[in-house]
Amino acid sequence: RVQGMNGGYTQILSDGLPLNGQASWLGLLQITPADLGQVEVIKGAASALYGPAALGGIINLVSRKPRDAAEADILLNATSRNGQDTTAYLATPLSDDWGASIIGGYHRQSTQDLDTDGWIDIPGYERWTARPRLFWTAASGAKVYLTLGAMTERRTGGTLPGRTAPDGQPFAQNQRSDRFDAGFVAEAPVEGLGTAHLRRAATSQREGHR
Repeated sequence: RVQGMNGGYTQILSDGLPLNGQASWLGLLQITPADLGQVEVIKGAASALYGPAALGGIINLVSRKPRDAAEADILLNATSRNGQDTTAYLATPLSDDWGASIIGGYHRQSTQDLDTDGWIDIPGYERWTARPRLFWTAASGAKVYLTLGAMTERRTGGTLPGRTAPDGQPFAQNQRSDRFDAGFVAEAPVEGLGTAHLRRAATSQREGHR
């Protein structure tokens, strides 16, 4: 919640681009934080720039930029409830003006029936994510940023196989999510005027619920 308004009125941005959609349907844990440089929280209406999804405010997730030398991070995580996460981040300079980074992850959780009543208390899921980025910076101060993103997730809940709800019937709660996005940012100094900016973003999401 931002400014007391629910998640449907908070816009989630990635490097200033609305690649991740709205907080009302986005699980923030679906966004791998291994390449996160900083988080900017802007309270108050920003609907003039981002539409009604930003009436409460904006959360901007700013990624790390490639440094002068290549760097890599690998994160391995496991939980006592049989969940695992694997995330890898790689960033490298390509030349004096160009740099690139890529982050990818695999995340899974097995279904858990904690009270053995046949109902899944912790849903099981399997999720893959990938995001390559390309950066260009000129000596004049002009900059270009390109990004692509993909996420696919399969989530399973409801009754366990062979078990039923109180009415004697099995009850499935399954969800399939696929999201793809692309973003482009360019800026260049204009003598005597300031800086010209151009931003473009496109997102495609498909969900199936049972």
